[in-house]
Amino acid sequence: MSQPTYGISIGRDNHGAVAAGDHAQAVVAAPPARQLDAIVRELTKVRAAIEGADEVVDRAKALRDVDALAAEVRQGDPDTDALRSTFARLVSRVKPVAALATAVYQVWSLVESMLAGTPSTT
Repeated sequence: MSQPTYGISIGRDNHGAVAAGDHAQAVVAAPPARQLDAIVRELTKVRAAIEGADEVVDRAKALRDVDALAAEVRQGDPDTDALRSTFARLVSRVKPVAALATAVYQVWSLVESMLAGTPSTT
């Protein structure tokens, strides 16, 4: 049975759900553990590749960025602004190594998918 909306929209953002109006309800679940595991696994591969690449600009900071990303992704409600800025810094550091930059962009694609695909019901 469909509830009337009374002209009020119900939507969600990357951080959760918003519901408004009479009888409105929103439930947001955490991303599936499989998805989180895949992202962390890929970040582990990126970290290992950075350790072996001499062309990476400021390797210690790049490794710290990877660790920060993994920690943020593991949170139940990751800060999308923090993720974006850390990914941007990491890309700038690994850009001289095309294969590494590609790997970082692939991980970002997984993260965006996780953020956009957080299950929600209204």
